Amino acid sequence: MIVATTQLPHLLGIEVHAVSGPLKTLDTLYQLALHITELDWLPMLIGAVGVAAIQISKKISPFIPGALVNIFLGIAIMFIFDGFQSGRIEVVGTIPAHLPHFGLPWLIPGESWLESIKSVDVGKLLMIAPGIALVNIIESLSISKVMAGRNGDKINADRELISIGLANMITSFFHGYIVAGSLSKTSVSYQAGTRSQLSGLVAVGVLVLVLLILTPFLYYVPVACLGAIILVAAYHLFDYKAIKKAFKLRKSEGWLIVLTLVLTLLLGVEKGIIAGIIISFALFIWSTARPRIYSLGLIPGSETAYQETGVCPVETREDELIIKIDGPLYFANANYVEEQIINMLSAKPKIKSLILDARAMTDIDLSGEYVLWQILRIMLLREADLSIVGVNKTVMDFITASGFYDFLGAECFFASIPEAVNAVRSTRQWSIDFLSNTQVTPAVD
Repeated sequence: MIVATTQLPHLLGIEVHAVSGPLKTLDTLYQLALHITELDWLPMLIGAVGVAAIQISKKISPFIPGALVNIFLGIAIMFIFDGFQSGRIEVVGTIPAHLPHFGLPWLIPGESWLESIKSVDVGKLLMIAPGIALVNIIESLSISKVMAGRNGDKINADRELISIGLANMITSFFHGYIVAGSLSKTSVSYQAGTRSQLSGLVAVGVLVLVLLILTPFLYYVPVACLGAIILVAAYHLFDYKAIKKAFKLRKSEGWLIVLTLVLTLLLGVEKGIIAGIIISFALFIWSTARPRIYSLGLIPGSETAYQETGVCPVETREDELIIKIDGPLYFANANYVEEQIINMLSAKPKIKSLILDARAMTDIDLSGEYVLWQILRIMLLREADLSIVGVNKTVMDFITASGFYDFLGAECFFASIPEAVNAVRSTRQWSIDFLSNTQVTPAVD
């Protein structure tokens, strides 16, 4: 939307003086609506013909350069309707026909290298550089992930950062702009059919030839033609199907996309993306702070298959409770998990054994370990057993270091629920048989 909005003034023939900064996109749309009566049909015609040429070329054959066809048609329309003489259409104009010169990054023209170094404001540079680097990283990785998702590729963030860093180091010796991934240029390249890094080398070679030989011919290219190219590319970036799918699968995901979109339009691309990331983490913490805690029962006719109660008919026992915790046990959800388990234990006053299914417990911290001690304390007061199933290595290392594993005993940890159930019931049956066969002699004064 942001990329497309920057091209609308050129395509509609309306001169816009929008504010700079985060609100530029919204202000541009407001200015366009305010001056809608000033529409110029000639740039609109060039833009419409250009968009049609690009789209139709793709459908006919991927080898037809729709963007170049668009430019030739745009220049032809300018000649036919006398657009050059009237000055109604903005053209690319004069482009300097030379390559950038090599020089030290800090060298200022007309000054010695020592004077140039002294004039560098290091403090200001250190304040600005991290922000520029962060913006570069966010924008480059964002567009990389979008394009990789289109082709089913994977992105290596480390290699992306190394390549961006090297590109900026080399560019500094030619006094170039900051190098970063470009939303608009990447979109145009993708729509043109590029699929590998070799396209970048080809583009560099062509660009050098254009700068040295063809710049006089580019003078007459209407800006509306370039706007048509970018508009088509921006349109294909808008993945409305993903938004629709997000709302269908989980509404919170859909609203997160909408909220990030609104914040991006209000705050700008960089701040909007950062805000979206922060909100995404907040939602993750909120969801893990309320993990699903539910009881399990044996599916009738099976000896090993256990399912959540309420999903399908299951068999449960009054003296036995099997609880599963879906998620890590840490400070954000420790109180909630403890409260839920205590409530479930209160609903079963005759309970003699509690089996905790920890297969989905990916991690634990001090607060989570404290919850395990509290549950064990409650079970000891009830003279009931506690068993834990499916503890992974991360959790096992933690509770072993804390002493909980040794205190509870290795015999109370099991790999599967059926194994734990059989062990607990066998031990309980042995205790019942032992007590029933033991003769108690009353004490005599």
